[in-house]
Amino acid sequence: MDDSDNLTFEQLMARLEKYVLQLEEGGISLDKAAELYEEAMEMATLASSKLSDAELRITNIKEKYTESLDSDVDA
Repeated sequence: MDDSDNLTFEQLMARLEKYVLQLEEGGISLDKAAELYEEAMEMATLASSKLSDAELRITNIKEKYTESLDSDVDA
């Protein structure tokens, strides 16, 4: 999946859900199931990474805001 790095978190989760549904439905060959599982794991890993990045950004924003408030109080 060469374009998966450019997908949003929501798009990654939608693809992951699609793969999970296909796997749950069954009726596919073992090779296809393994391929879907591999792609689903890639989507899950990328989504997790994007979520971690967003959490870090939010933490940084909160820290900057807190520092700003602290400096305003000290002034």
